[in-house]
Amino acid sequence: MSDTLPQTTSQHVLILDEDASIRQTLSQLLEQQGFTVTGVGDPQQALETLRFTQTILLIMSQCAEPQETLDFLEQVKKSAPHVQVILYTGECSFEIAQRALNLQVSAIVEKSEDTGQLIKTVHRAVHQYDALALQRSEMRFATIVNDLSDVVIRYLPDGTITFANRVFMDLFELSAIQLKGKQIFEFIQPSQPLNLRQLLKQFTPHNTVHTMDVKMHLPSQRQAWFRWTNRAIYDNQDRIQEIQSALHDITDAIYSERYLLSRVAQSTSQLDETHKRLSEEIASHQQAQSRLRQHEAELAHVARLNIMGEMASSIAHELNQPLAAIANYTRGCIKRLERVEDLPPAILQAMEAAARQSDRAGQILRRLRDLVQKRPTQKQTHTLEEIFQEVEQFILPLLQNHGIELSVRNDLAEQRVHVDSIQIQQVFINLIRNAIEAMTPVQRDHNLITVHFHGQDENTLTVDIIDQGRGLEDKNPAHLFDMFVSTNPQGMGIGLAICRTIIEAHGGGCYAVNHPQGGAVFSFTLPVHLTTESHENTGSAASQVTYD
Repeated sequence: MSDTLPQTTSQHVLILDEDASIRQTLSQLLEQQGFTVTGVGDPQQALETLRFTQTILLIMSQCAEPQETLDFLEQVKKSAPHVQVILYTGECSFEIAQRALNLQVSAIVEKSEDTGQLIKTVHRAVHQYDALALQRSEMRFATIVNDLSDVVIRYLPDGTITFANRVFMDLFELSAIQLKGKQIFEFIQPSQPLNLRQLLKQFTPHNTVHTMDVKMHLPSQRQAWFRWTNRAIYDNQDRIQEIQSALHDITDAIYSERYLLSRVAQSTSQLDETHKRLSEEIASHQQAQSRLRQHEAELAHVARLNIMGEMASSIAHELNQPLAAIANYTRGCIKRLERVEDLPPAILQAMEAAARQSDRAGQILRRLRDLVQKRPTQKQTHTLEEIFQEVEQFILPLLQNHGIELSVRNDLAEQRVHVDSIQIQQVFINLIRNAIEAMTPVQRDHNLITVHFHGQDENTLTVDIIDQGRGLEDKNPAHLFDMFVSTNPQGMGIGLAICRTIIEAHGGGCYAVNHPQGGAVFSFTLPVHLTTESHENTGSAASQVTYD
């Protein structure tokens, strides 16, 4: 074995002996045990070797002078306090042995003993060195982790805590004795369990770190959130021996995040509500604009109708005089023809009819002027059948042109109404003309319009105009009688409105519904004109007449 300094290796043993043969013998024995051995014969060279190598054991023989041996041991204690020392000597007094043991010598072995004893002593010294090294490492680890501001704990795979730093002990107000045997689960919030089995499944020899957030119990019923950074510690067979966790308090961050999230949610809700309110206001504004445009169009239409009304009133005024003249000339002709002998009766009848129609035309024009100028109507007592008889004369040619039959059903007795007959006739004509227009595009083998008079109650009479047309379609019955609402695409939308105005002026009402068998039913009601005779007369009459 060379006496020169070798490179520093692990499990290094230094032999100090002046006798080269002893150094060589011991070196061979120790190298067979797996140690790296360096042999030197000079104490100063031994100190240099201890300085530049990681020597765990020094085997030295006693110097010639006992005091030199003690002085050298003193220097070893100062320069390499952790090195184990075995004093390998031929003879050693009790005093020297005692002082040597006080100077860090772990064992004294007589050279006269079997070398096997020396080998055993070497192994014990190495084990003692390893134990002291582990203790020093744990002390350094404890010193470091106790100075940390975060919690550091170590626990077995079954949850038993093996180490906890000072921060953990202070946080949970525990002593080292109280911590002994504690399980990590005792400090975890029940609603936030630490699933140790799942955690162990997360680890692999190549992925030894896993992070998670856990809520923990603190003294005084206080709770806190900690972010756990877990590291698995494996043995040589890739089995988890322990888990080391560093816990960082994130309670403030969690609650700040929750507060921010709640504020964001609140702000989002407020923005959604504001957006909804703005959308509703925009929609309402758009509807108002649409209604305004519709009202402007209706006002323009009303303005045109007012002009037409004024023109109609002027025309009626202008036509009234020619019609009066026609009536006078006709009656003059009748008087002259009455004095003619052998005059055919048909001529006189025609002249009388012409006189009556000119009078009727004048009445219509006067009613029209009264209606436009809002003059009082001229009401008289009639039956509905009497009023409708004159309507038939005007409406039958129109019905025949369209191939439509008219059926009149009268379920009334002698009940009478107090009305302006000309205006009620206008209502009949408007409703029947609407029925004809509704039936025109509908192809049927038999086209029929039914006019039904019946009593709604003892104080009200009802007239139903029943057609077989296209029905009300998508029109709202509640608005059909409004101004400018028409069931006919080419209609002006004033006919039904005029009907409602006339009927409501007489104390009645108008309404419309779809007929169950197709078509529509337009109805109006009028109040019964009550007299003494009507109360006494309880008879009833019913008739049905069909015109082709």
